[in-house]
Amino acid sequence: MACLVGIGSGVEGMVVGARDAKMSVLIDGCPVKCGLKAFEKAGLKPEVYCNVSDLGLKKSSTRPGEDDVNKVLLYVKGMIGGVK
Repeated sequence: MACLVGIGSGVEGMVVGARDAKMSVLIDGCPVKCGLKAFEKAGLKPEVYCNVSDLGLKKSSTRPGEDDVNKVLLYVKGMIGGVK
């Protein structure tokens, strides 16, 4: 696991760790795609990418419900299964 802020700010150890990982999974929380932009800025491309807004979920100031978390989890698990 790597720190996304570290990757986006160019912390060499974080970028190298993410680059050398067997698989990178990136989950963005809204259509702005800050996580993906941080990866791209560091020259990285995640093997698995999920933007929760593509699943019909909206960013809010409240904690996500269990159903929403499970929806994202199942989606990402399915994507990981397709990458192996």
